[in-house]
Amino acid sequence: YLQTLAACGDELNRTAVKEVMGIEVRRNDGSPCGLRQAFLRNLLRPIDAIGFYLVGFLVAISSQQNLRVGDRIAGTVVTENPGARRWRAFLILVIALVVLLYLESVVHLLPRKP
Repeated sequence: YLQTLAACGDELNRTAVKEVMGIEVRRNDGSPCGLRQAFLRNLLRPIDAIGFYLVGFLVAISSQQNLRVGDRIAGTVVTENPGARRWRAFLILVIALVVLLYLESVVHLLPRKP
């Protein structure tokens, strides 16, 4: 979650998932998203998440640019990122998953069913 809050700015607007998806968050005018916009955008994520993101979905489909509540308030838009390094980001996600599964098996971080 903290990575998402800081996931805007010149080099910080890229998370591994955004890289894999080939998207990035920008201000409405196309300039890089700043920390203030990222904070506002993600502060309102719980509103979008109401009803398993039903509120966010309904708000987005009612917008020409498919903006969720956080984007509307923060003045941001999710755009395509043609320079996304998708394979590198995918590899990072796979490595993180492998490490997490290893730690889970060794340290039992995740609760086990009886």
